[in-house]
Order: sequence, then C-alpha cells, then structure tokens
Amino acid sequence: MSRGKIIAAVVALLVVGLVVLAVALSAQSRVPQVSTAEVQKENLTQTVTASGQLEGDVKADVFPGSQGTIKSIAVSDGQQVKVGQILATLDPEPLDVAVAQALSGFKQAQSALVQARRSGPSSAQRASANAAVSAAAASVDAAAAAYDAAAAQFDFLVSIHAPETSTTPAAIAKKQAFAALQQARSGLAQAKAGRDALKSQSAAIAAAQSGVDAAAEALELAKQNRRKATLTAPIDGVVVFAGGGGSASAAGGAAAAALAGAGGGKPAPGSAVTPGSAPFTVFQLGALNFDAQVDEADISNVAVGMKGSVTLDAFPGVTFDTTVVQVKTQAIQTSTGGTAFPVLLSLKNTGKRLLVGMGGNADIEVSGIEGAVTVPVEAIFDEAGGSYVYVIDAKNVVHRTKVKTGVMTDTRAQIRSGVEPGQRVALGGLSNLKDGMTVRVK
Repeated sequence: MSRGKIIAAVVALLVVGLVVLAVALSAQSRVPQVSTAEVQKENLTQTVTASGQLEGDVKADVFPGSQGTIKSIAVSDGQQVKVGQILATLDPEPLDVAVAQALSGFKQAQSALVQARRSGPSSAQRASANAAVSAAAASVDAAAAAYDAAAAQFDFLVSIHAPETSTTPAAIAKKQAFAALQQARSGLAQAKAGRDALKSQSAAIAAAQSGVDAAAEALELAKQNRRKATLTAPIDGVVVFAGGGGSASAAGGAAAAALAGAGGGKPAPGSAVTPGSAPFTVFQLGALNFDAQVDEADISNVAVGMKGSVTLDAFPGVTFDTTVVQVKTQAIQTSTGGTAFPVLLSLKNTGKRLLVGMGGNADIEVSGIEGAVTVPVEAIFDEAGGSYVYVIDAKNVVHRTKVKTGVMTDTRAQIRSGVEPGQRVALGGLSNLKDGMTVRVK
C-alpha cells in the first residue's frame, strides 16, 4: 500500500473517532445533572424561632405620685444608683397649691360639722323624743282596747234587740272611745314627727362628719403627692430613662438597662409625667433575660424548662445556651401588627459583655426525636396526595419512592418509612426527573 493511502486511512479513522466521541458527549450532555444527599440517622429537634431583645432580670419602675412636671434630674441615663438615692424632683408649686386647697376644704368641712352639732339635738332630747313616742304608742294601744270593748258592748245590745234606753248610752260610749282613739293616734303621729325631726338633724351631723372624713383623706393624699415629688431609687441597680434606651454592664459581663415607661420621649427638666407612666426604671445588676416574642401560632408548644439557644446581632456566630424561665400570658402586638407572647430565656455567666436592649433571635427546642431517619426538606416533593423522594442507586438511576414523613424542621424532615440510612436522594430540579432515568451526579 502506498504511503498516501495509509495517511488517508488514518485520517478517516480519526474523523470517525471524533464523530463517535461527539455523539457520545452530546448524549451525555442531555443526561440531567443533580445534587444528592445521604439519608441520615440523627437526633432531630423541632424548634420555635422568635426575635427579641435582652432585658434585666429584676427591675423596678419609678412612678410619680401625681401628674406634674419634672423640675430637675439628679442622675444620668445608665448610672448605677443605690436604694433611696434621689433620681429626680417634680415642680412643687402645683403640688403645694393642691395641699393648700385640700387643707382649706378640710377646715370648711370641720366648720360645717361644728355648726351641725350646734343645731342638732342633745342626747337628752333624743331620749325624750323616743320616750314620747313610746308613751303615745301605749296610749294608742289603750284607746284601741277601750274602743274595741265599747264597740263590742254596743254590738251585743243591738244583737239582742235591747231597748233604746240601753243602746243609746252604749252608742255614746262607743263614739267617745273612737274619739279618744283618734286623739291618741294623732298624739303618736306628732311624737313620731318630733322624733323624725331630731333624726333629720342627726343625719345632717352624720353627713357633715362624712364630709370631714372625705376632706381629711383628700388632704392626706395631697400631702403624700407632695412628699412623692422627690423620686428615689427603690432598689440598687442601674437607672434607665424611659425612651432613652441607655445601657450599663455589670461584673462578669451581665448588664442592666432598658426602655421603660410608656410613650413620650426621654424625661428631662420641664417634661410632663403622669402616675400611669414610669419616667425611670431601675434594673438590678445580675442575670439577664432574652425576651422572645413568640408568635401566637407557636406559643402552645412552648413551656417553662425547655432548652433553647440565643444568638445576638452584636455577637455574630456566637450561640448562648439557655432555658425558658417564664411564658407570659398577656399577648402583645408586634411591630408588624401580629400577635405574640413574651417568653423569657435566662442568660447567666455568658462571659460576654451583654447589654440590655441587644436584639437577636431565640430557638426554643419544643420537641426532639432520637435516632430519626432524615433527609433534607428539599428532597421531598408531593404528588397525587403523597410525599415522594428520588432515590439514586449505584448506577445513578433514579427511583421514584413514596415516603411517610414525620416531624419537619426548617432544614430536615423525618422519614418514617420508604428509605433507609445510607441511601442517596436527589436534591433540586426534581420536576425534570422521571422514574428510571439515569442522571449525572454532581
């Protein structure tokens, strides 16, 4: 064979090989490529996640005794204070006016009581009036008995048809007895009227005494409000201004400071205060709580003693182990308009300089399953009323497999039946797969 023919034969073989390779690569490119995950056996924990912020474990709100205006503030936001230390004073002028008005009202009530007593009956007069009523009542009883006797005598004579000489005197006696009865009744009515008049005067005295008592209470309240013009710390700790959001740290990294009171801005000289709103709160130094706002749909699953973890925005990547110490029963409205319940998780000896008001998230373990068979949640798809996964065998062939799911978390799903640990399942692009299809594994 000539050299030229040999070269041509080699070239032809190369072309055929390239064509075969191209066809093979083209066919391979049409095979779906999927990611996989291994079916695992692990302890699966179901959690409830809620956002919130740190707050002091022990706190005491400082309320003014009455409506007023702050005259001066003796502390700074976040300052450590001792019990009894003066925090602020209110403008005393309106409180002094209130005391003066209450004192004037008390004196007027006392004068009215003195006048009522002067006009009122003595004990001897009241006793005499009661005796007169008793005597008049006895007279009525005697006159009534005499009348009944006279009437009975007259009726008897009439019934036996006695002569007129006998019935006439009896009729006269009956009339006289009736007149005496009427007179006795009139005397009783007069005696009662006299006694009632004395009672009315006594009632006026009682009313005047009630007025004195009420005026005395009002005076004492005004004096108390005046004394409360000085706001003091009820406990040792850190004072925080309402609306201020100040902070402080304690030994060991604990901190105590938080927003207190309702509405309004940070208290300052000249700002108004009311008894229903605390301008200051004192937090006791020590442990902190994470106040998690748990959605109303999840709160029934949360209980005191459950384990949890807290992550704070101020410490990325750091997780604080904790426990639920309180589940509050009073709902609150979240910033998005939803309904939530505060759940407190204790944080102690964290080794970090935590500050009250730091925000973050809490994960509360509401249930756990040991040795659960699990797959990633993205491996499951629903079809015809059932749940399925694509199991990939050793030859990279997918098998549509029906499974029964159990507890679901954000990332893992419990599989009660259908697959076994160690098997591989497809992830993503499940709508492009078909039972028996060969795939390329990433």
